[in-house]
Amino acid sequence: MALTHKRDYGWWLGATTTDMLGRSSQNLALPFIIVGVTGSTAVAGNIQTLGLIARLSVILLGGVLIDRMDRRHAMYLRGTIGAVLWGILAVLIMLDIVPLWGIAAIVLLVSISDGLFGLADNVALRSIMRDPKEYVQARGMSQARDAVVQVSGEPIGGLLYNLGKSVPFFFASACLAFMTFCAHMIRADLRPRPADEEKENPEGATATDTAAGAGGTGNSSTEGGETSRHPIRAALADTVFGFRYLFGEPRLRRLVIANTFIGSGMAAVICAVNFHLISLEYTPLQISLLSVLYAVMMMLGAMLASRLSPRLPGGKTIALAVLGMTGISTLAVFFHDYSQLLFFLGIYGLFTPFIGTMLGGYTFSIIPTELQGRTSSAASILEYGLTAFMPLITGNLVYGGNPQLAFSIGVVLNGFAFLLLLNRHVLSIGTPSTWEVA
Repeated sequence: MALTHKRDYGWWLGATTTDMLGRSSQNLALPFIIVGVTGSTAVAGNIQTLGLIARLSVILLGGVLIDRMDRRHAMYLRGTIGAVLWGILAVLIMLDIVPLWGIAAIVLLVSISDGLFGLADNVALRSIMRDPKEYVQARGMSQARDAVVQVSGEPIGGLLYNLGKSVPFFFASACLAFMTFCAHMIRADLRPRPADEEKENPEGATATDTAAGAGGTGNSSTEGGETSRHPIRAALADTVFGFRYLFGEPRLRRLVIANTFIGSGMAAVICAVNFHLISLEYTPLQISLLSVLYAVMMMLGAMLASRLSPRLPGGKTIALAVLGMTGISTLAVFFHDYSQLLFFLGIYGLFTPFIGTMLGGYTFSIIPTELQGRTSSAASILEYGLTAFMPLITGNLVYGGNPQLAFSIGVVLNGFAFLLLLNRHVLSIGTPSTWEVA
């Protein structure tokens, strides 16, 4: 990895890590604040659902915006907006003047900001690490980081909340401010580049290079005058193009659909485990131990994926990882006491990073940076749209006395994903060094 890439990746990692820590802190504290104001857990759930709906309602527009602007500026905007809003909430809590409408408004505005600009940091990584081999290694290291934050984020949030109800929100505000600073320190040019330019100059350019052009943002259907005369029509056309691009190529289409099933299957398994153990009256501490083990094994898997992925064939590795996840899900249908689930979830976490590293790495590597905002938002809508139903389905099945059926949901979804991957187009995907921008 080149020295400049290491430096920029370090700043990118710092930006995204502090962002995740701040998010974990406020996510833990926010329900307690709402319940303290209203006395109702239902209201807390409703406000969080409102935030999710707001984010999803603008995420497609966000994909279009990110493909039309410097991703650094998008990170500036989200960091600044979030830092100001969480800072305002922290001050209101400290002064003990926290109206429910104020909390709802802040959650709504932060969620809209996340939906519009939240994909920028992931898309920016592809501009920093343009070589597919280095990019896959970087994704593997990032997944190890995700696991560390998953283990440590909520305990940090709990400690901060014990220091004072406003402290987690001051912390979240500071984290987003630091994310903005880290984005400023990245030297790489984070503007979208046309695919032909990426092929001619795969190493990329720094932000100070003038040869990068005036923010070149290749477009599907919107050029110059049409964009200025009909901005709404142009935005809709670009949004549609994100879906068309994903589904226009057979291999990419299969991978996107498979990834939707994989993400939903993962959510189904974790929800089934949690609801089943809650129904058996296990304590929150006992249930949290499963999450910690899952995160620790995911961290180990991420380190293995980062080290091994440059030498592994992408298609076969993805298929084998999904087959392993399907097998573990199947065992959980028949064997689901606490110790068995502890073991199964640990193995499940070991497979997970290979999916993110290879499948996510491949799709981001072959999609031109000028299209990654639109395609990422389209893929997110597909995945989150199905995943959102997993708590509802598994929760009702467990409540109805059918834990086996709840665990079976994960088997079915992972099984569908595996069948989609059993295709010559997918299995022929080679090592990362052979991946090229489409």
